[in-house]
Amino acid sequence: MINNFKTIIGLNPNDNISELVENGLDEVYCGYYDAGFNKKWPVAFTTVNRRGEGVNFSSFNLLKTAARKLYKHGIKSYITLNGYYTQEQYPWLVKNIKKIADEDSIDGVIVNDIGVLLLLKQLKFKKNITISTLATPLNNNAVEFYQKFGATRIVLDRQLNPNEITKMVNKYPKLEFEIFVVSTGGCLFIDGYCSFFHCLEKTKNKQSGKHIMQIEKYDITTSGAGCCELLNNFSQKLYTSTDNTKHDKFDLAKTMGFNCNICMLYRLKGIKNISLKVDSRGSNGTGVTNISMLKTLLKAVDDSKSNKEYIASAKKLLKRFKKVKCNPKICLCGNL
Repeated sequence: MINNFKTIIGLNPNDNISELVENGLDEVYCGYYDAGFNKKWPVAFTTVNRRGEGVNFSSFNLLKTAARKLYKHGIKSYITLNGYYTQEQYPWLVKNIKKIADEDSIDGVIVNDIGVLLLLKQLKFKKNITISTLATPLNNNAVEFYQKFGATRIVLDRQLNPNEITKMVNKYPKLEFEIFVVSTGGCLFIDGYCSFFHCLEKTKNKQSGKHIMQIEKYDITTSGAGCCELLNNFSQKLYTSTDNTKHDKFDLAKTMGFNCNICMLYRLKGIKNISLKVDSRGSNGTGVTNISMLKTLLKAVDDSKSNKEYIASAKKLLKRFKKVKCNPKICLCGNL
């Protein structure tokens, strides 16, 4: 059985459009801001869509130019409006949602704020609406809830295993779903709670008498994409948690497995309404390594005669492309 996956990658302002076309990608997702927004609510705080100025296009016209080039080659573009917005930001949202609605090269938006979903309904937005993983779609109840707001696609939470994904996706064959794959690192926290608990962190007193980390919140020098500083610090040393339990050194930089999701691809390959989303916006530019790795993985999916054979190939490819090894102790694929 040949896999049916569509492939999606984040688009950055400096990305090479021809490279995306050559690699046969189906969709991109991207964000933007403008001078007016940045003056009132500095994009460095990532309030527009959880990414800063180096990753977002600095105007709608620049994004539109890129989207039109992609559109000519049959590649769809989705706009990230997956921040949490205050009432004073709604006039900006209304103006820009109308721009998106009028631009033929843009296929839809990605959102998670219930207020924005209500606004889209009020504005009679006709394009596709994707529910971000930040909306924490963990089960069927969440899927049915977001369908009522006009959702046409759900980005599933990274913590779901293959059995949970299969059951959910098969129950809603008319909906589209996305799963993140080939992440270079990632977060052990549930995405929807990420900003509330540990985003924009700065470590204070990295090593106290008991090796307990203290965190200073809301440091604007830390980007949204690099907000897991606490976890990374834990990965570099022996530490004792607040309950006085001693923990072994865990070097996150030399392992991988908690949300790369590559081992589940063989089990999901026959499902037609799943797309694979590469989380590269803000980290790897076009993500050449990620694209090459994903294409090689999908070939392995098609060539493998069993799930066991595919997993063996996936582990080798992980080490080849990322120079890390799979850690089954923290893998969520559920089949190692």
